[in-house]
Amino acid sequence: MPPPCGFRGGLLTLSEAPATLNSMFLPLYEVVRNRRPAYITWAIMLSCVAIYVYFLLSPYPYLFFMQRYGFTPILLSRYPGPLGFFTSHLALTPLTCIFVHGGFFHLFVNLWTLWIVGGSVEESLGRSHYLRLYLLAGITATATQFLSSPYDIRPVVGASGAIFGIIGAYFRLFPQRKIACLLLFWVLELPAFVVLGFLILNQLVGVTDVVAGVAWWAHIGGFVVGFGVADKWQLRQQERVMKRVMRSFGTR
Repeated sequence: MPPPCGFRGGLLTLSEAPATLNSMFLPLYEVVRNRRPAYITWAIMLSCVAIYVYFLLSPYPYLFFMQRYGFTPILLSRYPGPLGFFTSHLALTPLTCIFVHGGFFHLFVNLWTLWIVGGSVEESLGRSHYLRLYLLAGITATATQFLSSPYDIRPVVGASGAIFGIIGAYFRLFPQRKIACLLLFWVLELPAFVVLGFLILNQLVGVTDVVAGVAWWAHIGGFVVGFGVADKWQLRQQERVMKRVMRSFGTR
């Protein structure tokens, strides 16, 4: 069965981040939107779109870029010494792979998910912590997938390992916040922890290899990072804001 992202084989995708059990349940939007512009979220989305368009317009085959910028586990496992891998042109692939997508649907659904949850997390953590979380979750997701299948020959591509880090932070910070979801033919406003229940169930189904071609362990790795650091980084951001306010009043 081909990967859900619609790519024509040969990829292990950090696939569709909403991770719905099927098309009958689909998160649509956050009911209460953030108040500040989500500049980092939009920058990430635009970067992914620009990279996708560039690859499409390039004279080189699309698969060439997947192999060059995706992370291929077996290349690290079989490389003559780990230090050799990290001093080669492959060293950046654990990072570059989270900006590369296997097709339009893969890209669209990942960015849709980031649009739903990214703004609130960015506002709560602050832009620097938010970007740090996105990159840390993405790299950790890639590492988790490598540990689960170190001899896989398929390039790992997709942003959803990083996006699952943002999802984990969202559910840690806003478990009661409502998310509008399409359930069969009805749009329901469900608490985030209910949506999380569907998400966890889908991941449990995924790791049993019922659905092939998806880097399920990468999703789990990214989620754990976001869920684990969110409250600590939110506290740091609140302390930073408080210091800024105190300076504005001329206090120390």
